[in-house]
Amino acid sequence: MQINQFKNSFFKEKTTLIYAHIFLLFIFSFIVGIVIYTYFNNFDIFREKLSYLFLVQVIIYLSILLIFIYKNLILKLVKKHKNIF
Repeated sequence: MQINQFKNSFFKEKTTLIYAHIFLLFIFSFIVGIVIYTYFNNFDIFREKLSYLFLVQVIIYLSILLIFIYKNLILKLVKKHKNIF
């Protein structure tokens, strides 16, 4: 019974991390995509709106950053629960 409790705590913490990162990505996408979009829509580079060129890149970089942060947090979580598996 003790092992199942440890496994349940591991998976609860893991799903919490997943949901937190999905929420952060949603917030970043919302803020960058809607709030800042109208500001950058006023500028043009090579007859293309700066909002399209800039904001898509920002979302991609934030996604990659969140993936690396998630990887490091999961590695810490696995080390914490290493004796379970």
